[in-house]
Amino acid sequence: MNELHDLLDRATDRVGSPDLAGRALAGARRRRFVRSGVTVAAVAVVMVVVAVVGLNRPHRDSAPPVTPSPTTPTAPTRLGALTRPPWDPRDVDQLAEAPQGVAPGLPDVVAPPATAPPLADRPVDAAVLSLRGNDALLLLTPEGAWRSVPPPSRGTYGAVLSPDGTRLAVDTGTGVTAWALPTGVRTDIPFPAGYASPSDAHSWAWIDDSTLLLDDPGTGSWTVNARSGQATRVPYPGDALSWTVDSAGAVVESADVGAPAQIIDWASRPPRRVETGASGLRIGRLTSLQADADTIVGVSGSDVVVLDRGDLEPRHVLPLRDPEDSFGDGKAPVVALLADETVLVQVPVFGNQFSWRLVAWDPSSGRLTRVARGVGPVPASYASGLLR
Repeated sequence: MNELHDLLDRATDRVGSPDLAGRALAGARRRRFVRSGVTVAAVAVVMVVVAVVGLNRPHRDSAPPVTPSPTTPTAPTRLGALTRPPWDPRDVDQLAEAPQGVAPGLPDVVAPPATAPPLADRPVDAAVLSLRGNDALLLLTPEGAWRSVPPPSRGTYGAVLSPDGTRLAVDTGTGVTAWALPTGVRTDIPFPAGYASPSDAHSWAWIDDSTLLLDDPGTGSWTVNARSGQATRVPYPGDALSWTVDSAGAVVESADVGAPAQIIDWASRPPRRVETGASGLRIGRLTSLQADADTIVGVSGSDVVVLDRGDLEPRHVLPLRDPEDSFGDGKAPVVALLADETVLVQVPVFGNQFSWRLVAWDPSSGRLTRVARGVGPVPASYASGLLR
């Protein structure tokens, strides 16, 4: 039934939002776009893998870094001077490999094993990514070792690593299991007492290595101590389409469908709100958000947009060529923002066997390079600090 649920969820992607159905559609979209958007690609595979089989290109390790070729920009007119020429993600295997030092915690090839030792029996210092295997959640260390833990409950998507990769939160459907990777110890935490009716749109994130943030749009948000389970009601994020937590623990969100298109930055009190729709920055509604102290990046349709966090003005736009609707609306999510403002985008690759690539985009130069190749399931989460 979970596969059918995902299939029906994807089927709403291009449906309009009439007044009577808008909130239902918003809920379906929210389930796909919440947090960093990494799990979006996994859901999208159900619909698009059949439609675009054979679109991947031959791999050429000797190819130079790519600056997208000139063509008519697709971003809004106001952003014309900031917009790079469109890049076709189907050409991802023609990219050169990224220079050493870009996401150093990742191997060139991510190939998960069929089985891995349990984390409880063989702890590790940290993991750089997690992904869902056939019957376990698999963790990859920066040294290339694999470990396993029980997977999220069926029908849930929550499995998030802390930025430093030392903690893992796994949604149980009735709360969360917090794993300490260096010890292999797990702590089972129920939902907060005031959280009476969990929905399938709820999600978890790490504020720091001992504090989790639980969000359920329309119901509420709580910070939760990952050791004691003590919970505190908080106002952030609100009813968000997409949200993220920066390295200082501050939330940045993009307003949900049905509300004015806005970026809300909770680094200050009261939070700063800037319209991004037709009457504002003209960049539309952002999903797949990532943020650091100076920069916010997200996806608007099939455009990757970089904003200056100081004034929330757009700085760079990379349009993705998307004739088959295979990459827009979060199907090629932003998964990390590196210290030098390099943006990491996870790109699905379709063929006889589904796979994925991690691409580095340097907004200043426009160069695109390939960081990693993955075979099989897309990562459920990355330890963003280990990628920097």
